[in-house]
Amino acid sequence: MDMALPDPNGPSGQADWASIFQRTLPYVDVFVPSIEEILFCLHRAQLEAWRGSLFQHLTLGYLDRLADELLGMGVAIAGFKLGEYGLYLKAAGAERLAGLGQRLGLDVTDWAGARIYQQAFQVEVVGTTGAGDSAYAALLTALLKRLAPVEAARMACAVGACNVEAADASSGVRSWSATEARLAAGWSSRNEVVHP
Repeated sequence: MDMALPDPNGPSGQADWASIFQRTLPYVDVFVPSIEEILFCLHRAQLEAWRGSLFQHLTLGYLDRLADELLGMGVAIAGFKLGEYGLYLKAAGAERLAGLGQRLGLDVTDWAGARIYQQAFQVEVVGTTGAGDSAYAALLTALLKRLAPVEAARMACAVGACNVEAADASSGVRSWSATEARLAAGWSSRNEVVHP
């Protein structure tokens, strides 16, 4: 499931997102909104209080608890797109992942309980349109390719990073094999990280 940031002044901005997620997420395998989207929906006061300094307040412990909140609502794999800070993923236990594993031929023992923080890669940013969508598409492709969690998160960040090297939403995205080659060549991560 994907989402967009709700309009604070429109009907979506007034919705009871916790209730919506509680009714929806048991039927969702993968949910990786941006950190701003999920905070708007579940912890809006905190998002407002942290405006302009959001990433100074985020820690891996905070992201872990936030992912647990979504896993507790029933999703199999939860995570957050963190823009220039990368990607955070956390998976439910083997029992919840079993259906996803059967459908995809995925080894759920690799994924069960996985917790991954992947830093973003070093790039010259030209435009950010479509970066989150590209990263999400790469994560889903990684699942279809039956990659382990660390490799899946790495490819998601890599494709998102390639995307921002072009002004439009897709021309920066390289082929899967070209992206793998770029990673194999030692593509370095950015210095910005979410702290423990």
